[in-house]
Amino acid sequence: MSIHVVKHAMVGDAEEVLVEIATARGHAAEIVDPRERVLSLDVQVAPDVVIGRYELDSFTDPALSAYLAHGDWCAAAGAAVVNSLDFLGLCQDKFRTHVAVCRHLRSLGIEDTISPETLACFGRGRARELGLKILGRHGAVVIKRPCSGRGEGVFVAGDPRALDELLELELGEELLVLQQPIDKETNARGGFRDFRVLACRRGAGRVEVAAAYHRNGAPGEFKTNGSHGGGISRAEPLDPDLVRWSRLVMDALGGDVAGLDFARDRSGRLWLMEVNIAFETLRRSSLTLFGDAIWQWTVDLAESRAYSRPSTGW
Repeated sequence: MSIHVVKHAMVGDAEEVLVEIATARGHAAEIVDPRERVLSLDVQVAPDVVIGRYELDSFTDPALSAYLAHGDWCAAAGAAVVNSLDFLGLCQDKFRTHVAVCRHLRSLGIEDTISPETLACFGRGRARELGLKILGRHGAVVIKRPCSGRGEGVFVAGDPRALDELLELELGEELLVLQQPIDKETNARGGFRDFRVLACRRGAGRVEVAAAYHRNGAPGEFKTNGSHGGGISRAEPLDPDLVRWSRLVMDALGGDVAGLDFARDRSGRLWLMEVNIAFETLRRSSLTLFGDAIWQWTVDLAESRAYSRPSTGW
């Protein structure tokens, strides 16, 4: 079986682990950057299955058109897919993520919400107007670029002056996502703490959680990302509430494999922050902290999808 692990930029050990597992099982696996591929009408060179680990800096990122072309070409050739292009669109856009989750919960008659107050608008003027309202209600406002990742493009303002400086110096006339800040619980060092949940759809189609861990922010740092001085530690025992919400979120987005970021506030309430397709681009030593179940399950799913797909191709 031939497997494409689709990724661009910052290809790390996570992608290499997937290739190693697939290769050990006798498959021909490779990491693919769609920007570097030459696509033709020859379906014989298409993979049997594609594992999407997409990442965009923005929806003007040139990689988007390459993802779409590669995805359409693989689909036309009958390749099976783990993590669809539809999931890419919902997952990469932080506003659309919450819209899809809210819509899904309402369709199930679930009144509870896991999304913080979230607004989207274009341009500095409108962002300032809405940001001041959120500031008035919550004492701070979080502003994100829709496709921001690794803590980049995520900002927080605690007063009107900080909001003005942020909009003037960091952000332009672009689509922005504004959210109420989550008063996150803290860790033993006094830094903020949230969760990363590693979830995968298994053979029967049910989402299961392979692992969950705490992301621990440095004292005084709003962000918990490793690129901003954060560290990770096991979250055990596994919280049944996290598992339940992880399944609901993944079903809402139509995702197969993802890293879901949740946070508990100081009252114990659980909130969804965002969902990541290109999760765990980390050093090999960090990957071993929570085992390789998520990667084994991903290859299991790729095999299942490939073996059960209909014979197609143009």
